[in-house]
Amino acid sequence: MCYLINIVYGNTKHMICKTIEVNDIPTTLQRGPQGFKGERGLSGEKGEPGVVNYKMVDEKIEEIIEQTTGSLTRRVEKLEEQVLKLQRNASKSLETDAQESICVGVTYGKTCYWTVLHSSRNVNFDEASVICTRKEGKIAFFQDSQHFKQIMKYIRALIPPSQSWVHVWLGMTISPKIASAASILTA
Repeated sequence: MCYLINIVYGNTKHMICKTIEVNDIPTTLQRGPQGFKGERGLSGEKGEPGVVNYKMVDEKIEEIIEQTTGSLTRRVEKLEEQVLKLQRNASKSLETDAQESICVGVTYGKTCYWTVLHSSRNVNFDEASVICTRKEGKIAFFQDSQHFKQIMKYIRALIPPSQSWVHVWLGMTISPKIASAASILTA
């Protein structure tokens, strides 16, 4: 049996081979630290083409695709559930806040009431009705005294400081005979 010893002096390498007896081999060999990587050798001869088991490859690919598809399907289903929950929550909050968030005036019940102020007093009932129609509305009437107070508070806040009053067209008339308000517009 022979073992090799690598000895390096400066830029030269030397190998020494010594014949040893089997009895001289220690029972436990300890490996030293790994040496420096050597130069790459020449390419070997091209071997025979390998045999590919395409059935096994196809089965493995299908297995990986099924695992991935199943995982993605579960993730998509969870995301769809979360989106549906968000949509339900959003539509609930939109239903409750839609009138208030879109309304530029005051909301009473489920209806938005707004006004257009003009500096002149020469807008008659018919012109006021046309102004409302152009803005996809109609002349308003009050539901009750609380509604009246809420609308009046809104209108008072719009009166310019230089004025103490404004004309407001409503879709109501007061009957002096019976002292009650009646709608002059049909619903």
